Amino acid sequence: MSLSNREQLVAFIALIVAILTLGLAPVVTAGIMGKTLPDSLIAVSDKTVTGLVGVLGTIAAMIFRTNRADETATENTGKAFEAIAAAAASTPAPEPDVTLKPGETAQAEGTHE
Repeated sequence: MSLSNREQLVAFIALIVAILTLGLAPVVTAGIMGKTLPDSLIAVSDKTVTGLVGVLGTIAAMIFRTNRADETATENTGKAFEAIAAAAASTPAPEPDVTLKPGETAQAEGTHE
């Protein structure tokens, strides 16, 4: 079952709201009740929200990535493999008719000075 982009966006926004609610609930509750929070609880809430932002970023990247880019990459990879196979199947270079010994030089026909 695949969700439409709109449904994915609504689910993503709901996830953000739920995480922020859970992370900030102790701070808001203490503020409404007029109590001060211990520094350790503030630190835990801060770390929770900060840590979950990275998770949300990863989820957003997975949800909203473009599939067309993936398709293009797959097509390009296929074309590259076809080109490699064609090059491997092409006729090999001809064998040289002269073998030079170390220190000898040669010049192609028709290029004499």
